Amino acid sequence: MYHEIIILGGGASGIVASIISKDMGSDVAILESNDRIGKKILTTGNGRCNITNENISNCKYYSNNNNFYKFILSQFTLEDTKNFFNSLGLPLITLNEGKIYPMSLQASSVLDILRLAIEDR
Repeated sequence: MYHEIIILGGGASGIVASIISKDMGSDVAILESNDRIGKKILTTGNGRCNITNENISNCKYYSNNNNFYKFILSQFTLEDTKNFFNSLGLPLITLNEGKIYPMSLQASSVLDILRLAIEDR
């Protein structure tokens, strides 16, 4: 079978990349070595899934190429991340130190909504 895009790894990034690619009209396949995609999401943030942080800044990352993180962080911003999850129907909440979680405080909510989004596309 032919696919326009093959994503290696069905972790959070691979799943989000798949959803965005499918929204852009691409035929996508995810190759995952685990028995199901998104399995590691369930352990993030002590089971609450710390999705992102309001205090993301280029100056908090280090690389031999100083422009690398600036470029990456400008491509999918904090607002883009929040809007993405809100568009999937996942309400978010900001807790201490700017950490952003699903309002349910359950990583399983994130995994469920991401899996549903892939199935719907």
